[in-house]
Amino acid sequence: MSSSSTAATLNVITQQLTIYAGVLIYVSGCFGNCINIIMFSRKTFRFSPSSWYLGASCAVNLLHLQSFLFNRVLPIGFLVDYSRLSTIWCKFRNYYGFVLAITSPTLVCIAVVDRYLSTCRNPNIRAYSSLKIAKYVVPMVIAFWMLENIPTLIFFDINSQSLCTFDRPGYTIYTSYILPPILYGLAPVLITSFFGLLAYKNMRQQIAPSSSRQRRDTQISSMILLQILLIVVATFPAMIRNIYSGITLNNQKDPEQLMWENFVGQVVYLPWYLNYTFSFYIYTMSSVVYRKQVKKLLIKHLLCVRFDYRTIITTTK
Repeated sequence: MSSSSTAATLNVITQQLTIYAGVLIYVSGCFGNCINIIMFSRKTFRFSPSSWYLGASCAVNLLHLQSFLFNRVLPIGFLVDYSRLSTIWCKFRNYYGFVLAITSPTLVCIAVVDRYLSTCRNPNIRAYSSLKIAKYVVPMVIAFWMLENIPTLIFFDINSQSLCTFDRPGYTIYTSYILPPILYGLAPVLITSFFGLLAYKNMRQQIAPSSSRQRRDTQISSMILLQILLIVVATFPAMIRNIYSGITLNNQKDPEQLMWENFVGQVVYLPWYLNYTFSFYIYTMSSVVYRKQVKKLLIKHLLCVRFDYRTIITTTK
């Protein structure tokens, strides 16, 4: 098989995979994150600092999925890329995507740290797990990443080939050696794994929960611990690819190698988006309390829709 026919085949595979997997990720993610936001705002969960972080993370996930739609599904799957036509959209699209992509895992990492703090026996350490602190931390995290990604608005532009990209050596080092392999990969995996193990160790030393608040906190801990497993599994392929890309950035590569690297890169990034999509399903599987609350919410909503439908039919008759 010639190089051109192989490239054409890989392009078709990438396009079809992006369409079907991308649309599934987008739809299931929007549904799940909407339910999560509603659930974490309810009385059962909203007074827990960890729930505050997770709820904020889900809201960011919902926004990030819109970036996923415009940055990946439409350009790769449907060949619709508005960033080639507008400099403003080129800059904003990447800025918006970078800020949301890093804000969500940061909030999840903080939620895991909060779980560790809340399970510590030392009351002085446990005092840092506070809803008051959480309400300050969330906007501070968002503001920090918005400021940190301002260079994206400056450096991204449409080049002579009508591609939305950048040409700054210093920024290339940041986006190749720091942003994808460390901030998107190693840091979330290491932080969540380390503090998750500490929280799990603290939980095993505790007596069985007796009050409703203790049972709720135990359920939240179970939800977060299972989400850590998702982060590790979903992030690992993209993390390895990003580390490889950083190491071989200055290597001379022939067109066929670049073709295969691009194909692998497009494929391994799809599981990475499960971090922004699958939390609802993780929480539902891992927590009995959360599952019961979701059932109540969905049943109540379905009954309301059914009642409204019958009312409309009766009125029409």
